[in-house]
Parts: sequence; C-alpha cells; structure tokens
Amino acid sequence: MSARLSIIGGYLGSGKTTLINALLAAGTLGRTAVLVNDFGEISIDASLVASQTEDTVELTNGCICCQITDDLGRAMRAFSDRDDVDHVLVEVSGVGDPTVLGAWRRFPGFAPGPIIVCADATNLRTLLSDRFVSDLVERQIGGADIVLVTKADRASAADIAWTRQASLRLAPNAEILDADPSHLPARLCGTEVSPRAGTLPGAPAPAPDAGGVHCSRTVDGLDTVDPAAILSILSDHRALLARAKGFIGDGHGRWHEVHLASGRIESRPLPRSSAPPGTALGTIVLIAAGDNAQRTVETVASALAAVR
Repeated sequence: MSARLSIIGGYLGSGKTTLINALLAAGTLGRTAVLVNDFGEISIDASLVASQTEDTVELTNGCICCQITDDLGRAMRAFSDRDDVDHVLVEVSGVGDPTVLGAWRRFPGFAPGPIIVCADATNLRTLLSDRFVSDLVERQIGGADIVLVTKADRASAADIAWTRQASLRLAPNAEILDADPSHLPARLCGTEVSPRAGTLPGAPAPAPDAGGVHCSRTVDGLDTVDPAAILSILSDHRALLARAKGFIGDGHGRWHEVHLASGRIESRPLPRSSAPPGTALGTIVLIAAGDNAQRTVETVASALAAVR
C-alpha cells in the first residue's frame, strides 16, 4: 500500500510547526511519518516517545518524526519503500517552494496528497508588498491545494478577509481553510490529489530555496545569559528580522524557548528535561531578508553574543 505524501509549506513564521504539532498531538492520521527541518521547534510529549535516535523519534501513537538532513532524497526514497506508514508529511523550508518538493508525490511508493500552505493573516499583506520576498510568497501560495489561514486569533477581521481574498487570487483552485487542524485529517486521508502538469514520476532534485535574498546566522553560547536582555535586543530589531528562534538559559538551570515571527516575540519557560529531542540549547538562529540581510544578522548576532 502506498503512503500518502503531503507537503506543508509557507513563509518563515507562518505557522507550519504549529500545524505539525497539532497533527502529531491529535494522532488522527494513523501511522504517520513527519519530516521536519528542526526538531527544536516540535513539541513532543515525553510520555508519547517510544524510542529515539539523533534524527528520529518514534511515538507510541504510531507516528514517526524525522529531522531532514542534507540528503532529503535518500529520506524520501526510504519512506517510499516502507509499508508501515499510512502518511508522510514533509515540512518545506520557510524560504522554499513547496511545488518543487511536491514532485515527489508521483514517485513510486507514494500516493499524492495535498500541498498545504500556511498564510499568516497578521503579516501576509506586508509580505506581498515586500519587494524582496513577495515573489517567493506568491509562488508558495500559488502552488497550494489547501491554503490554511493562520494566526486568526491575532488578526483583525479585515486582515483575515484580506488574506482569504489574496490567497484565492493567487491560488484560485485551492481550498481556503481557517487554521483549525481538525479540518485537515479528512483532507489528508481523502481522495488523491492530481499533481499539476509537469510534475512527473521520478526522482526529483531537492527543492531549492530562495536563499539569495535571505541570510541566516546561528549564535551559540547563550546558556548563561540574561533572558530579558536577549528579548530586548530582539525587540529592537524585530522590524528587520524575518525570523528568530532558539533556546536560551540563565545559568541557573532555567531555560527559555524564544521565537520571533511577523514582528512578534514570544518566550516561555522550558525545563531542560522537557526539551525536544535534538534541541541545541543555548542557541538562537537569526534570519533576515533584503539588501541589508547580512548586515542585520551580523549586527544582531554580535549584540546577542555580548550578553552575559
């Protein structure tokens, strides 16, 4: 029996990981393999972990969570040969085009599921007017079979309506859904999706991403810092950063999970014992876009590294 392959895409901070967390927690998709870019963002209840290695976590509900390595093609071929999974969900990089990876849906051993793209209702209008990233975001949404309107709880009614209309304009044949993951299992388990013309069976190359306008920088050694100072620096540069994420420690055994997306900063306590598998504690990843992206990430990285 072929596993159904579905793709989850969307720009940086649009809600892809929140969606994956919800699907894993619900456990309604049966035996599901989830390929993610970063274990550090996935919330896995320790009581559900049956076994784990550096790159793979097997859950008691039948799900498998795997971290994507440099050899995506090898991972995809491996899952196409397995007969113990019903679904494979793949998270595309926030600067990647999900339609390219969608070509794998015609690879022998897979049945084509939908391309699901998350559209952030609080930020889509800004992204589509940004000369550096608008083309990428248009391609992401334009390739969707399902557009999931996310962060509706933080957006105005006008922004939600605008996001739905913009998504429908960019993907006129897509289904536009609100970000309630309970809607999705039926779509993921339903009839096969017909991939668009030009996506032929075979072994596609890994999906390229739009790295040309994006720069990233990883800051290590943030395990004995003042969390308030870290958050203050991120706040000062929130308008320039497309994304920031990581885990910082105060040197007294207290850890904090930090996220910046769509100009919004969130931080929550994280006991070390509950850190996700493979988490790089004391590390923050910074991502910026545009002509000054390199300067932005270097400036912020230097400021963060100086905090003690």
